[in-house]
Amino acid sequence: MIRTLLIMALALSAQSFAQAPGVGFDPSKKTEIDAARAEWRDGGRVVIAEGGVSISQPGVILTAERMEVTVVEGSDEVERVVATGRVRYASVNGDAIAGERAVYSAAEGTLIVTGRVVVVQEGQVATGHELTYNTETGAILLVAEPGGRVRGLLAERDGS
Repeated sequence: MIRTLLIMALALSAQSFAQAPGVGFDPSKKTEIDAARAEWRDGGRVVIAEGGVSISQPGVILTAERMEVTVVEGSDEVERVVATGRVRYASVNGDAIAGERAVYSAAEGTLIVTGRVVVVQEGQVATGHELTYNTETGAILLVAEPGGRVRGLLAERDGS
């Protein structure tokens, strides 16, 4: 199970994706955003970034074609991130998640990734249609499309 949140990037957050110490997005830490275009709305509370967007903090990165980042009013802390179009999350510990859309909610402590989801952790791979990650507990729920199946490949472990 992915132990780091993808807090979704800008949080994608997560020191979120229950957190391996020091790995994942932390909404209270400095976050770098890189995009071809960015627009600030609602007095700077909402940032819409497009064109190969990446959000990163030391040890984690979230990329997508488009991201809408909402911060808590009166602060720089990320409240919600909606990433769409080839969403990818990776951490230095090798955990990775891919999908078509991701929504991070700081208030709910969840990251929900949908659309041909692939999860890689510690040499194990799982696929499904929707992943819900609890940023507090680290619990992951992976669900298939109706009539489909969740699939996984578990790495062989040395018994010594």
